[in-house]
Amino acid sequence: MSSWLRAMSMMIDMISDVKRLKGELLELISDTMYEAFSEACATHTTTFMKGIFRKKISKAAEAIGNASSNIFGRYKTQDFFQEQQQRYNMKRYGKILTENLSEAETQDLQDYISNISSTDHPASELDLYVLTKSDLLQGKGIKVITFNKDGQPIYENTYPGNDHSAGFITLKLSRKPDDSESQRGFFRSMKDRVQGVQRPHEGHYSIIHPDGSESPVISNGQDCLYHAVIQATTTGQEQDIQQRAALLRYRVQSELNQNLPRYAGLVRCQKSYEEWQKTPGQYSVIGGGLKRQKTDNKINDEDYKNTISEMKAHEYSPGTSEYDIAVLYHLGYVGTYEDLKNTIESGRKIVEKDHFIPNGTIAIARTKKEALKKLKNSERTEHSKLYTLVTKEDKNGNLHLAMQVLYQDHRIALTTANSKGAPECRALLADTLLRGDGETLLKQAMIMANPISSQKLKRHAGIQIRSFQGGLRSLTEEGTNCYYKTGYVKLISEYQKMGIIDQNAEGRLKTWVKENQHLSKNTPEYNQILQRLKPLGT
Repeated sequence: MSSWLRAMSMMIDMISDVKRLKGELLELISDTMYEAFSEACATHTTTFMKGIFRKKISKAAEAIGNASSNIFGRYKTQDFFQEQQQRYNMKRYGKILTENLSEAETQDLQDYISNISSTDHPASELDLYVLTKSDLLQGKGIKVITFNKDGQPIYENTYPGNDHSAGFITLKLSRKPDDSESQRGFFRSMKDRVQGVQRPHEGHYSIIHPDGSESPVISNGQDCLYHAVIQATTTGQEQDIQQRAALLRYRVQSELNQNLPRYAGLVRCQKSYEEWQKTPGQYSVIGGGLKRQKTDNKINDEDYKNTISEMKAHEYSPGTSEYDIAVLYHLGYVGTYEDLKNTIESGRKIVEKDHFIPNGTIAIARTKKEALKKLKNSERTEHSKLYTLVTKEDKNGNLHLAMQVLYQDHRIALTTANSKGAPECRALLADTLLRGDGETLLKQAMIMANPISSQKLKRHAGIQIRSFQGGLRSLTEEGTNCYYKTGYVKLISEYQKMGIIDQNAEGRLKTWVKENQHLSKNTPEYNQILQRLKPLGT
C-alpha cells in the first residue's frame, strides 16, 4: 500500500513538473513569436504603407476599422503596432552614422528639437538614444523594464551605451490605465471608444539597483526620465537632482544640435511618430499628466548666446559652466513681460522676470497730472513717447519691457517689492521720467536693477543688506555682470526703437554699459540714488 502511495506521489510531482514546463515553454514560444511577429509586422507594414493602395483605402479602412474595433475595446491594437514600428525604426536609424542635410532640413529639425526640449514636453525614445549614444552618461546604457498594473513585467527595452564595461542604469516603469472610466459612466465610455478618444495612462519610474532593491524617483513633471537618470548616477537633495536633470536635458538638446547629421534619422523618426500620435508615445506617461504648453514660441537667439559666451570661462559645478546655466534659464533675456511669461518658464525661486521700469514708478507718474500734461504737449518725440509709456492701458505691466534674472538677483535689486529704499528709488525714477530725461532714466534704472550696484549703494547708505536664497546658487560677480550687461544692451536698443531715447543717446548708453559705469560709484546717477537712500541708513 505504501509503495502504491509513493508511486502516486511521484506521478503527481511529474504532472506538476510537466505543467510547469508547459507553462515555461508556452511563455518562451509566446515571447519568441512576439518578437518575430513585431519585427515582421514592422517591416511589412512599412513596405505596404508605401504602396499604391495607401491613399485609396486608408481613410475608408481607418473610419470603418476604428469604429468597429473601438466598440469592442480593441482600439489600442493600432497604438501597439505603431509603437513596435517606432521602436524598429529607431533601432534602424540609430545605426546610421551620419547623413548630409540641406539648410532647410537642418532648420526644420532644429525647430523641432527646440520644441521637444521644453520641460513641458515629456521625454521620448529619442532622449534615451541620445543619452546612451553620446558621452553624457560616461558610456552607460539604460534598461527600461515596463510593468503592468498588476506588477508583472510586460517587456524590457535595452539601450546599450558606448562603453559596455560601464554597465546599465536599470529603470522600472510602472504603468496603469486611467481609472476614471467608471466615473464617466458606461455610455460616455462607449462614445469615447467609438470616437477613438485616448486617455493618458498614469505611471512612474523607480530605480532598480544592482542588488535588486528599488528606490522611487523624486519627480512630478515631464523631466521624470532625467530625474531618474540623475538619481541613479549621483547623490544629492531633491533640489540638486532637479537642477542636474534640467542641465542634462539641456545637454541632450545641445548634443542633438551640435551633431545633427549623426542624429538626423532619429530626430526625423520621432518627429514623424509624434505627428501621427496625439501623444509622444509610451514615455509620455512619465511623471504625471501632460501639462498644457504655454506657447509654441521658443527662445533660440544665437546673438544672445554669443554675447554671454564669455561666461563659459566660469565654472558653476563640475562639467557645467555659468554659460550653461544662463542659456538653460535664459538669464539676461529681454522682452515684454507678457512675452517672457508665455515663452520662458520660471521655476519657483529659480528665476523671475524683472520689469526694467518698475510698475510702481509708472503708477506714481500717473498721479502727477501737471507733469504728464507737460510731457504730452512737448514737441520732443522722446517726451511724447514717455507720456505714452505712462498712460497706455496696461495695468499689470504686461506690455512693459522685462528681463529674466535669477530669483535672488531680483530680490536684492533696489527697486524690488517693499524692501528698504525701494519706494524711494521708484519715486526717483518717476521724477526723472516726468522731466523727460530718458537717458538718465535708463542709467538710474540700470544701477537700481543690478544686484551688484544695489548692494554697493546699500552699504554706502548704511542700509542693512538682506540675504536671499534662491533655487540656484548665485553666479560669480563676473558672470552676473555679464548676463546683466547683455540684457542692458538689448533694453537700450528696444527703448530707442520705442522712441524713448534717440540714436545718439543709444550709442552713449551702450558705451556706458560696456565700460561698466553702472557699477561705478563715481557717476552722477549713483550719487543721485545715494542721496535718496542716506536718510534711511543707520
